Amino acid sequence: MNPSLYRSAKVGNVAELGQHKDVLDGELTPNHNTVLHAAAQFGHLNYVKEVLEACPSLLHRLNVKGETPLHTAAREGRARIDDTFLDSGIGGGRNLACNAHVHLAKLEKARRREKQERKMTNEAENRRKEAENRRKEEAEDKENRDAFDHSRNLFQTLVVVAALIATITFAAAFTIPGGYDGNQGRDQGMAILAREAAFKAFVITNTIAMVCSLTSIFLCLSAVMYGFWPEEAADRSSMRYVGAWDLIVVSMFFLMIAQLLLPC
Repeated sequence: MNPSLYRSAKVGNVAELGQHKDVLDGELTPNHNTVLHAAAQFGHLNYVKEVLEACPSLLHRLNVKGETPLHTAAREGRARIDDTFLDSGIGGGRNLACNAHVHLAKLEKARRREKQERKMTNEAENRRKEAENRRKEEAEDKENRDAFDHSRNLFQTLVVVAALIATITFAAAFTIPGGYDGNQGRDQGMAILAREAAFKAFVITNTIAMVCSLTSIFLCLSAVMYGFWPEEAADRSSMRYVGAWDLIVVSMFFLMIAQLLLPC
């Protein structure tokens, strides 16, 4: 094949092709590839159309491998050139070898279409999964926000109650029932009712109530701290709030007993 003709097929130079239109049928490479084989291999559609217009018979020429230009285009994945060859009517009344190449090109075209449809299906499935994941994440975020709001409200309620009990018990501890002994002597400055059983019971119950309320406040604060570790927050925060609530109930019980003992 004339080197300049091969170069024009390689780069798609239609102007250069015009100088060789009269001899295209006889221009072959050592492997018996025609200029149409070369144009189909390199994928220059306009060049292919010009060659077909100048010498349509090249569409049926076989190289040493028994391949037509259609076969070459199918093997190289040149879809638009395949369509051009198929639209040229190669399938009508051709020999078996040519029809086999047409069939191969059609199969290649169908394979590309199937691959494209599969790609579109996969993309649609991926979008569906992404949308589903976003919905799950939004639902989880809403659940976490609701849980956080509930935890915050519970924290505020428990801390207020526990702090109130701690304040009452702390004040009661410094306001000794019956006052202090102001007389000179060994017992000066001591509680007047220090030797009374009811007073001792008051001190014990008041102390228990104060310790329980302070511990409840500590548990509430530690439950809030677990909010910085969401994966641990659910179970451990709940356990601490339950513990804080139980301690508040205990402190209220002992505070009630302590207050009943005050008149003594």
